[in-house]
Amino acid sequence: MLSCKETTELLSDSLEAQLPLVQRWAMKMHLVICANCRRYRRHLLFMHKIMGAQKQLRVLPEQARLRIKEKLEESVRRPRI
Repeated sequence: MLSCKETTELLSDSLEAQLPLVQRWAMKMHLVICANCRRYRRHLLFMHKIMGAQKQLRVLPEQARLRIKEKLEESVRRPRI
C-alpha cells in the first residue's frame, strides 16, 4: 500500500503523463481509503484547471477572456459536496 506522500507525488506526476498501470492501480486503491488524499486530489485538479485557464486568457480576445473568468468565478462560488 502506498503512503500518503507517495500518493501525492503520483497524483502530481499523473497530471503530466499517464502512469504505468501498477502505479495507477496502487494510487486508486489508496484514494479509496484515504479522505485526505482524495481532498488533495480535488484541490490539485482545481489548481490545474485554473492554471490552464490562465494560460488561455493571455491569448484570447477580451470578450472571451471575460466569459472564461465569469465561468471560473461561478465554479468557485458553487458549493461542493
